[in-house]
Amino acid sequence: MRYQGCVAVREALLSETLLADVVVDARIERSGGSLEFFEQRWAAAKAAAHLIARLPPDQIARQVTRVAVRLDLHPGTDAVTAIISPPTEIASRAAAPSALDDHGN
Repeated sequence: MRYQGCVAVREALLSETLLADVVVDARIERSGGSLEFFEQRWAAAKAAAHLIARLPPDQIARQVTRVAVRLDLHPGTDAVTAIISPPTEIASRAAAPSALDDHGN
């Protein structure tokens, strides 16, 4: 979409296809090359995951399934879960209570 400019944006907005689908598909195409080899599909899935993670929660499961099917990855596998899940260190840090008190000490 970036290279096609305003025309592509207008077509995306007038399309019955969800804008999120268009953006995720564009990321897959840009990151995955021919998608012939597993490594290309894996790179495309990782690139798409960064976008999917920022979507509203009610859209995430549909996008994960859609991308997994397109890239021939089973959506329930550990590999797909690892792609879309935040790194364990960051997730555990976010869930852990702060060591600082209310005064920043």
